[in-house]
Amino acid sequence: LGFEKDKEVKFQRVQEKIKKEISSWHWYDIMLFKDYVESGKSIRTIAKESKISKDSIFQTLKNCKNKIKER
Repeated sequence: LGFEKDKEVKFQRVQEKIKKEISSWHWYDIMLFKDYVESGKSIRTIAKESKISKDSIFQTLKNCKNKIKER
């Protein structure tokens, strides 16, 4: 029981660090990353809906993921 609570607390800390990191990004990066993560849409679907190229979306998401990993 204590192990599960500790695990939950650590997970919440990681989530808060990620939120803090994301809040420091450019609005475009925030918009694309949140849309991708929260909606579960594919890069192709986001590209069709937004008229942004798949390559641009892919590169932005890759950069966002790398920023999170660095922290």
